[in-house]
Amino acid sequence: MKEKHLTSEQRSRIQNGLNSGKSFKEIGREIGKDCTSVSREVRRNLTAVQKGCYGKSFNDCALIESCTLKEGCDDALCSKSRCRGCKAGCNSQCKQYVKKVCQDLLKPPYVCNSCKKIMKCSIEKRFYNAAEAQESYRKLLSNARSGFSIDEETRKSLEPLIKDYTGRGFSVHAMIAAEGEDVFGFCEKTLYTYIDSGVFRDVGNYSLPRKIRYRPRRKNERARVKVDKKCAEGRTFADFKKFVRANPDTPIIQMDMVEGKKGIGEKVILTIHFLNCNLMLMFLRDFKAARNVESCFCRLKTSLGTERYKTLFRLILTDNGSEFSDPEPIETSPETGELLCPVFYCEPNRSDQKGACEVNHEMIRRVIPKGVSLNPYTQEDISKLMNHINSYPRESLGNRTPYEMFVFLYGEESADKLGLRRIDNKDTNLKPSLLN
Repeated sequence: MKEKHLTSEQRSRIQNGLNSGKSFKEIGREIGKDCTSVSREVRRNLTAVQKGCYGKSFNDCALIESCTLKEGCDDALCSKSRCRGCKAGCNSQCKQYVKKVCQDLLKPPYVCNSCKKIMKCSIEKRFYNAAEAQESYRKLLSNARSGFSIDEETRKSLEPLIKDYTGRGFSVHAMIAAEGEDVFGFCEKTLYTYIDSGVFRDVGNYSLPRKIRYRPRRKNERARVKVDKKCAEGRTFADFKKFVRANPDTPIIQMDMVEGKKGIGEKVILTIHFLNCNLMLMFLRDFKAARNVESCFCRLKTSLGTERYKTLFRLILTDNGSEFSDPEPIETSPETGELLCPVFYCEPNRSDQKGACEVNHEMIRRVIPKGVSLNPYTQEDISKLMNHINSYPRESLGNRTPYEMFVFLYGEESADKLGLRRIDNKDTNLKPSLLN
């Protein structure tokens, strides 16, 4: 199979070639790529460095040689006789500033890797770094595979504007025509995709004047919308371990989604697993989406109350699925914004980091085998299955049931509010006949 993407080794050879002053054609021959591919790779991954040289501070103003300006900034204590000798870099404040760009950077190889003038140059320089290029490629590949993305700050700023226009009967095309595409930051097609995927909580297809009249087109299952790719910042598995070390007595909850039959329109089960008592909550969701997880936790906060919610939900660990990419509604109180339960994420492709939850899913598969659609089932069916699983004795609990341990730790009232019921041993059933 022909390799289309550049490897880390090929990028290193590109950097070595540039450092040696070789042309794109020579480098291309060495790595087995066309010279245009090398050119695109270099131009795509340029790194700008604003650094001066020996005896000169950085200054990329084209008028520096003839500049006689004095007191060009607000610093009353500045002792420089002329602004051009300032190391603080006053270009952003100077009204006469004209950026100087090296003419050699406008033609191949577009970088300063092998430039002989670099030791005397005090303007902006550009370099190609193989390690940084590889890391940029890795992130780009990861983002491309995780679907579209819109960060939480942008979503919150756009939602009132879109809600206002759709509330007055505007289509997406009409609102962009009225405000301009620059205001929204997305094209018409992208906004339609976000609205259709439920990114904007108070705006859906029902808000659009003509959208609901059309029969839905077949969707690509892989094109899922990730609400916020920055959600893992400060919530990585390393951050989780650091939190646990600082708070060793905090009970941990593992969260996941269980699929039946894969595909569009297939229901899923949200599972919430309490490690300290091996109890698992199960909620049937219409499809995998962040808003479905959010709505579930909103109902939990309402039914339990803030104080009881804080007692039960102290620390959550989940995976990097798009359905868990909006942690704020899980973590915070909707009334006060208080942090109630921090959420952390496992490393990619490391389901073993929440292994207890994954093992407990095997009990679901005893009743609903993998690949069987969940669509025929209701929440009553799933609650019934949940209570039978939680009434199954566990050796790890001294042959007690998860339900008994949960009631011992949190009380019967909490169990009642979560819909938990004890099933007698003689009636407990973990065979497909339970739901048939």
